[in-house]
Amino acid sequence: MRSRLRQDQQRVSPRAYEHDYARQVNLQTASEEALVANARGGNREAFAELILRHRRMLLVLCERRLRDPDLADDVTQEAVLQAFLGLDSLKRRRNSVPGS
Repeated sequence: MRSRLRQDQQRVSPRAYEHDYARQVNLQTASEEALVANARGGNREAFAELILRHRRMLLVLCERRLRDPDLADDVTQEAVLQAFLGLDSLKRRRNSVPGS
């Protein structure tokens, strides 16, 4: 079993795990959609920018709901982790007109 695993690992080139980002973006001015697309492509800086934009709001919501700053911080951290792990399952937003 181990030898087969080693053979499989050798077949995959190191570049197989490198992602060619769909488009390089200026992180501070990029749209949410561009950041999500880049984060899904493996761009950790894009994911970090998404977190920078939304972490404070999430933390405030958790603090209001839980009324415990330490627990709110833990819950926020867990939410960020789950967001990272669930990037591939995010559905792409459709461009549709309401009511159509």
